[in-house]
Amino acid sequence: MQTNSHGMISLSLIFAAIAVALGAVVLKSPLLALIYLAVCAVCFLNILYSYCAKCPCRSKNCSHEILGGLTKFLPKRKEGPYSFVDILSTLISIGAILMIPHLWLVYNIPSLVLFWLLIIIAGFEIVFFVCPECSNRNCFLCPGKSKPLK
Repeated sequence: MQTNSHGMISLSLIFAAIAVALGAVVLKSPLLALIYLAVCAVCFLNILYSYCAKCPCRSKNCSHEILGGLTKFLPKRKEGPYSFVDILSTLISIGAILMIPHLWLVYNIPSLVLFWLLIIIAGFEIVFFVCPECSNRNCFLCPGKSKPLK
């Protein structure tokens, strides 16, 4: 039986890292913090649409539980292999969420360190605990490619 605890822990860590970044940005400019929050929301929706909406696990076996549930509100996409555009847009969105706040984090070293510590721990959770349980054979990150769908 699969438990979603690692998926939920990793999501919580990612959102905590974004909150740390927002804290660093708001100290310099509340308006830019709102813009970064909007960028994060758009990027998050893009990741959901480009990547999560094509995952065969999203409706009943999503380790990141909340993400799978949110895909129900997006336009339907056919499950299957990810296209170059799907992967590229997902990577650009992740890059934007991670890199934009560095314009302000570099002036707040404790926040910069905490931001990356949270991201690294979340990545560890995903790679070592979430991915091995995942049965999305189309995901280029997950070793579940050879596993049958659950």
